[in-house]
Amino acid sequence: MSVGNKQKVIIFFLIILLLGTFLRLHQLEEESLWVDEGFTLHYTTQSMPELLSLLKYDVHPILFYVIEMVQVKTFGISEFSLRFPAFLFGMLCIPIFFLFARELYNRKIALLATTFFSFSFTFILYSQEAKMYSQFMFFSLLAFLFFTKFIKSGKLSDALWLALFNALMVHTHILSFGVLFLEFVLFFVLAKSKEIDNNPLPFKTTFKKKYFLLSIGFTLATYLFWLPIFVSQFDRLFLDMLPVKFIQKFGFDGFHIFFILFLISAFTKSYITYLIAGSTKWTKRFDRTIPRIANNTFIFIFLLFLILVFFFHKPFFGNIPYVRYLLVFIPFVYIFFAKRLFSLPKKLFVLLIFLYFIITSVVLINYYTLDGKEQFREAAEFADSGTILLDTSDHAWWAFTYYSNKDVVRLEKDDITLIPQLKGTVFLVQSHNFYSKDFFKNALLQTGTLIDENKLIGVKVSEFII
Repeated sequence: MSVGNKQKVIIFFLIILLLGTFLRLHQLEEESLWVDEGFTLHYTTQSMPELLSLLKYDVHPILFYVIEMVQVKTFGISEFSLRFPAFLFGMLCIPIFFLFARELYNRKIALLATTFFSFSFTFILYSQEAKMYSQFMFFSLLAFLFFTKFIKSGKLSDALWLALFNALMVHTHILSFGVLFLEFVLFFVLAKSKEIDNNPLPFKTTFKKKYFLLSIGFTLATYLFWLPIFVSQFDRLFLDMLPVKFIQKFGFDGFHIFFILFLISAFTKSYITYLIAGSTKWTKRFDRTIPRIANNTFIFIFLLFLILVFFFHKPFFGNIPYVRYLLVFIPFVYIFFAKRLFSLPKKLFVLLIFLYFIITSVVLINYYTLDGKEQFREAAEFADSGTILLDTSDHAWWAFTYYSNKDVVRLEKDDITLIPQLKGTVFLVQSHNFYSKDFFKNALLQTGTLIDENKLIGVKVSEFII
């Protein structure tokens, strides 16, 4: 690449980085803390022994909360302060993703893929939440980058960098073990493919199994100190929380059977893939059976993606569980799109990119204009006098009481005896009250009069006179 072209790449990348940074920083403190951010607020205001005790009954590792504790102790507690680490990691993901995409292909593809990443509704959203997802994405991208470097070079230094970022990743989010498993399967499948001179990657590879196993071993060794707490978390997750959610959703107790079948399926598919990768007969048949995606098919896929982003960006790409579980795969989608777009005729390429920017702009304008998080701040402003009753779960309690400067009574099932004793103005705040539902509202209606009701995002506030 000539000096002039390199300068153009640098300028274009800096523009993408600056715009991506602005989009992640813009209105960072604007919306109320929502229910999951209530966990972060509560956990990071505890002492270290108290935090460790709390995490025994959680499912997440400690690194994110330690970083948040340092942040709030240094800069105080506010929406901006709590969300700043997420913004910082989200912003740093942009250059790391560019380096990763460039390591796979070239600067041109990397720039376009980074444009998609930088303006992504999903990654902007998670960069503005006081949760660990942008930190998880940051260390995942670094792990992918050095995994790629390692299979290209076979150097011990790259294996050690991979071990470090894998270790930081597994201490950020429990789903990191899925990424480790993916790395393990990919390494040995690709190594097996190379044994029969069938390299599916766009670069030469070398596989040092000893260094790779050393890297994985180092990562797992760093988890030993966390093992006692992890065992406690595992017990709660697999013996209590997930089985209960499974029963609530499907109506029968079958979680453990489902989970065992899932593990058997995952390992079986991985082993079959490994066997196929080492078989000349099967790999040739695989290559013949699955042809390259035709341009028309790709255009359909890309347009379908734009339609989903435009009309269904919240249910398909927003803050919902399955998006969090699949978060690490989204960057690969952007790389795939960038690579295939450059194979299209120039006029078609320009048209699709134009459509992408129009749709992305509309989605982001909508995102910054309308509130999307639960409105606990607004609920506290509405319930500003009299007696305030809060019918909710722990994490919603932490979010609401952060904004309310009044004495708030948290309701329990046996608090029905409290209702006849109330006089004057009473506010009932309901959020995440899955079990009680309208139990307390109906009890208040028997002794008082409902004079106003404010339905906010994720919160309902009812005002009674008793």
